[in-house]
Amino acid sequence: MESGRMDMGLHIGLGRKKPGEKSCPVRPAVTRRHGWPSGLGNPEETMMPAPHPNRLMLQRHLAAENAHDMAATLATVHPDCVFRDLATGQVFPGRPGAERHYRQWWEAFGNVVERSPSGSAQWIDDDTYVAEPQYTGRHIGPFLGLAPTGRTFVLPFVVFVKFRDGLFVEERFYYDLATLMRQLGETRIDPQALQAARDWAAGKQS
Repeated sequence: MESGRMDMGLHIGLGRKKPGEKSCPVRPAVTRRHGWPSGLGNPEETMMPAPHPNRLMLQRHLAAENAHDMAATLATVHPDCVFRDLATGQVFPGRPGAERHYRQWWEAFGNVVERSPSGSAQWIDDDTYVAEPQYTGRHIGPFLGLAPTGRTFVLPFVVFVKFRDGLFVEERFYYDLATLMRQLGETRIDPQALQAARDWAAGKQS
């Protein structure tokens, strides 16, 4: 006899009643996925994975950065961190370098904030975060030798973050510098101003 037929016969036999036995209908088992009574251990709730620790740190970092809270922002970066701006060629070593990085953007672009547009890609795991967010802001201070223009801008970029001991230990930024400068009303970048910005980022000049 085929196994499928044998199983069917067993299930049918379980539903039969013996002579003089009261009917006891067999109800199929039902797995409920919605409307689970509160307090009864809804599997969908109890098995929900906790947020990744790096994602919690990322949220803390972005909240501090967008609030322009320097102390809280630097508390999320590792003492040995390195920030690399691939568009300008600037390298910002250590927490002092990270502070210079944020000071450059906050002082030049005032209300600059980082956002992740709808549909933008993100990836996070035990030691890496990759995303394609964008900066928005207004040009209110000097930037790479360009005097403030008061113009607003939207700058898409890609960022790679490395974690160590639960903190940001490396950030690499990729964006099109020409796209930013055009929005500020300038198409030419002063090579001397750019080199000065690189030296300042590295801590070679105040």
